[in-house]
Amino acid sequence: MKNKGMLVILIIMFIIAVTGGIIGFLESKKNKPNTPDNNKTGTITYKYFLEEEEVEEMPVNEKIIDENGVEITNEIYSFSRLNCSNGIEGEFNLEEWKFIPKKEMEGTCELHFVKAKYEVTITEPINARLDENNPKYINREETGRFIIIPNEGYEYSKSICSDNKQAVWDEENNALVINSITKDVSCKVDFKLKELTVNIKVNNGDGSTTKTIIYSDSLAEVVTPKDGYENPEISCSNNQKGIFKENTFSIDKVTNNSDCTITFKKTPPKKYTFKIEIPSLITILNGSTSTDVEEGKDAEITMKVQDGYTMSLDCGDILPSSTEDVDSTTKKYIFKGVKSNISCKASAKISE
Repeated sequence: MKNKGMLVILIIMFIIAVTGGIIGFLESKKNKPNTPDNNKTGTITYKYFLEEEEVEEMPVNEKIIDENGVEITNEIYSFSRLNCSNGIEGEFNLEEWKFIPKKEMEGTCELHFVKAKYEVTITEPINARLDENNPKYINREETGRFIIIPNEGYEYSKSICSDNKQAVWDEENNALVINSITKDVSCKVDFKLKELTVNIKVNNGDGSTTKTIIYSDSLAEVVTPKDGYENPEISCSNNQKGIFKENTFSIDKVTNNSDCTITFKKTPPKKYTFKIEIPSLITILNGSTSTDVEEGKDAEITMKVQDGYTMSLDCGDILPSSTEDVDSTTKKYIFKGVKSNISCKASAKISE
């Protein structure tokens, strides 16, 4: 009986010892930090991102065959960075275009890609044409230049690009310039009729001015000569042709910026003919049998008749303004303010 009691006590003590060991082990596991088991294997889950947006499949550069039959890579995408969980390490092999981990483990890897080049779309413009050699793609962060030829008479007005991307117009080379391209972009470019400037300079007259004219419109400006001037000489730059008529300078169709100079010439004085027919008995001392006289000026002639004769002068309806007897055989005839042709005939007769 005594032996049975001792056996029961031993069994109870054994159970207590075993139970305590189990509880201690469990407590030690609870307080011990979790560390990755480098010897553990598993499957890596991959996530792909293009321009920071998740995509279902990894972006892959296309393979093309060049004109020589050689396979080349059309680099559309570039690898940017990776982010892996659970301490997974490795590198992205650009040649094989895949991620190579140091060890396959349970975890997730995010592979980030960016576009290596971006598509630039220029909407077919009105009143201009796109150069057929313009590039379709521009490398990341590089500058794109796109030739756009305005139609005759048109010039660049404005451009609007997606995402408020700024573009600059290179007028000298007719090119739209977009700097540091980092995403696909589309642009609409507007053109307008040119605003042209015509500078008018008037010499010996009035009407000098500067006018702004829309391409192909006409121009008409009042221009007047000073007194005593007429018949202007006209010269315009850039092949513009101007005419003057009824105190108006006009250009039928303005197609270029132009400087026009209008120079009125001094009006030549109007002249009248003063003619006189004389017999052999009369001699001209001062003047001529035929001369031209400016309008408004005086004509005069001094004549002498032979002794024993008297002299007279017949000019039709026109009478000399004055007749001066120099001596008994000499007379001076004056016609003031000549306004018409004068034709006279002198005669001599024996004195009575």
